[in-house]
Formats: sequence, structure tokens, C-alpha cells
Amino acid sequence: MNGVSYQNINLESATGTFSGPDNRPRFPGSGLSGTALNEAIRINDNVTGAIFLTNQNVGTAYTLTASLEKKFSQGWFAKAAYNYGQAKNLVDPGSIAGGSYNGIVSVRGNNYPDLAFSRNDQRHRVLGALTYRAEYLNLGATQIGLFINGATQGRFSYVYNQDLNGDGINGNDLIYVPNSASEISFLPIVRSGTTLFTPAEQAAAYEAYIAQDEYLSGRRGQYAERNGGLFPWLWRADLSLTQEFFVETGNGKRNTLQLRLDMINFTNLINSDWGLANRVLNTRPLTYAGVTDEGVPQFRMATTGSGDTTRLLDETFQKTANFGSDTYSIQLGLRYTFN
Repeated sequence: MNGVSYQNINLESATGTFSGPDNRPRFPGSGLSGTALNEAIRINDNVTGAIFLTNQNVGTAYTLTASLEKKFSQGWFAKAAYNYGQAKNLVDPGSIAGGSYNGIVSVRGNNYPDLAFSRNDQRHRVLGALTYRAEYLNLGATQIGLFINGATQGRFSYVYNQDLNGDGINGNDLIYVPNSASEISFLPIVRSGTTLFTPAEQAAAYEAYIAQDEYLSGRRGQYAERNGGLFPWLWRADLSLTQEFFVETGNGKRNTLQLRLDMINFTNLINSDWGLANRVLNTRPLTYAGVTDEGVPQFRMATTGSGDTTRLLDETFQKTANFGSDTYSIQLGLRYTFN
């Protein structure tokens, strides 16, 4: 009934804040690495981390479901259902305390998580089923069934690559979404002595990236939320065909020989672009690269591709086409039922 709260009670307190629009707390390990980082952020240098677990009573979860179904005459059956769910918590627990604490994504540091969406927040789901069964001449029966499932695919968080706030954990700092990319201080992206992308090119690309992302474009001037990103809807349909042959046993009963054909993700069979899930191309669009003399954090934008095809990140989602989970499959079954 109560969630678990995780705190590292061996972590030094923040010693200041960054300058600029992203003025989050800054811990003693900012700009350090290795032994110097560990000595700076630990109250007791001989203790890696002291994770304190206790109960907390913040968070809610609920689901609402509505469904309609009807059995029609002449073998028809139809059902439709809609489910809406929402879940919020402070922490998405893992299997061990250390992993659970390090897995928190936050703005003010992992000792101070904010109430946000749970990674189990499903939000929307639609189910539909339509079947027809016909028996004829006491010899057999034919059944066809169409099953439709549509749902949002889950949630994810936008974080900075590297350790922005100097708390000793990489990839746990939620990004600040600027009002315009000019609020972000970029450094050149250089490879083998050659500048691939200038700060101006990155600023323009980041502005375009935010504009094409429905969530980020609605969070301008604010921090991204934990699990704030929502995957698009995924629609899939399965088709089932069943043919039964009745076998009279002579004692008033009958056995049944059944042939069944299941087409899983039938939508992908119809069109190779349908029924495919989505993946986030990069949940870390910016890499922390340092800080100015005025205390303003500096970044480099993520790239995608390689070699001559390298480009700055320009889209949130890509379709996946994993065999078995995304592409269609066909299954043939044979069953004999004794009565």
C-alpha cells in the first residue's frame, strides 16, 4: 500500500546552482572524475553509498474500463472495450536498493525525486473482437475471428548524457527544455581535428528536434518530467480461421478434428509498414561537455548515423521490425478432441 523511498545518506549536499535558465543544484563532484569525484561527493570516503529505505505515501494509481459485448443470432459475436489508466510515484523500484536509487532520474538530485508518471503508466488501450461461427449438415463448423488491440506503448524519460550535476551518477539528470535553442550553450562537435557541426548548426538542429517532438514542444521553459515521454499508439490485429470436422462415434457422441490457422499481427501481413512498434532513437539528446566561467552548462548534441552519413539527431521515434515481435507470423495447428 505504501511505496518505498530511497536516499543515499552518504551523499554530500549540493554546494551551489548552475547559472542561466537551467539553475538546478550543483553537487561537489561537478567537473571531477575518478578518486577526486568520489572524495568530493561522499561524506565518509570509505563508504561507496549508504542507501536508506523507508516508506512514503505519495503517489496514486487507478484504471477505468468500459466494455460492450453482444452475441447476435446466426453465429455472430462482437466485443469492444476501452481501458484508461494512470499511475504516479516517486520512484520506479528495481531489484536492489543501489540499483533502484541510481535508476532514479531527477532535477534536484536523486535524494529529492518529484512525483511523476510511473514507468507502468499504460494510459490508453482499446480492444475489439468480432467472430462468426457456422455449423452445417452436422458434418462440421467454420469459425473466423478478428481481434484488434490498440494501445500506447509506454513511457520514457529525457535525460542528459554524462553527469551534469556532479552527484556521481551518469544519465540521471532530466533535461531542461529551452524556450528556444539559443538558451543552450553548445560546443563544436569535432572528430579527427575536423569540425563536423558548429554550435550554430547544433542550435538550429536542436530547435527543429524540439519542434517535431510533441512532448518537448509542450514543455518549453520547463524541465522534462520523469517518464514524461509517451510512445505513440500501436495498432495490431490478429486473424484466426478454424475448420472443424465432426466424427460420429456411434454412441450419440461425436469427436472433433480441428484445423486452425492463426495469423498473428495480420496488420503487418496486409502492409509491411503496419503493426510495427516504435523505439526512441536517443533518450539523451544532449551530452554535458563542461561549464562556462559564469557557471552555465555547455553541451554537444547527439548524432546518428556513421561516417559520411553522420547527422544531428532529427527525430524522436523510429519503427522497429524485429522478427517475431513486430513482423507477422502464421501458425498452423491440428487438434483432435475426444468426447
